[in-house]
Amino acid sequence: HVNNMAAYSPIIANGEVVAFAAVRSHWIDVGGQAVGSMPGNSRDIFSEGIQIPFMKVYRGGKPDESVLRLIKTNSRFPELVMGDMRAQISACRLGELRFLDLIRRYGKDSVMACIHRIWEEAEILTRAAVERIPDGTYEASCVLDNDGLSLDKPIPLKVKVIVEGSDMTIDFSEMSPPVKGPFNSRASGTIARVAFKYLTTPHAPITEGGFRNLRIVCP
Repeated sequence: HVNNMAAYSPIIANGEVVAFAAVRSHWIDVGGQAVGSMPGNSRDIFSEGIQIPFMKVYRGGKPDESVLRLIKTNSRFPELVMGDMRAQISACRLGELRFLDLIRRYGKDSVMACIHRIWEEAEILTRAAVERIPDGTYEASCVLDNDGLSLDKPIPLKVKVIVEGSDMTIDFSEMSPPVKGPFNSRASGTIARVAFKYLTTPHAPITEGGFRNLRIVCP
């Protein structure tokens, strides 16, 4: 899923990095063998599009034109991609301004204390939600038709959920081994978090504290 691009920037207060602003966006195309960079029959990640490691798009407050040219050259829709990237950068800058406004108004220690308090309260709410689920082991399974390449070979999927008091474990150990097509992923941890959030506190803000009682087993 190489077209899910993240832009991030440090937030610096009095010479100290106190946080990061980050925005992830699904770009329309980053090259590869198919428009949209998500071919259903690719055999490797290189067929899906360009992979961009951590790189500075801006240096000294100015865009690095060589990096921008590299990105634009590897997209079928360079202007749209550049628009997405500029929007992400603008959002990061706005996040930085808002965060620094809070620090100027209340002081760094108070802001950080509030963040940790929010995490703690999220954990309390999430633990209470898991406690309402009866203890036990829950299992579910199904199959995907195929992996896009071996059309006559179904892919077995199986997940196990273990509830113990206020803690939950989501276990993917019995999922299918790797396949030839583009269905291999260790992003199950992300999917597990989404499901966990919907099950526990779907209407509360998403914070790291709301996942402290979740354990994910993902080979």
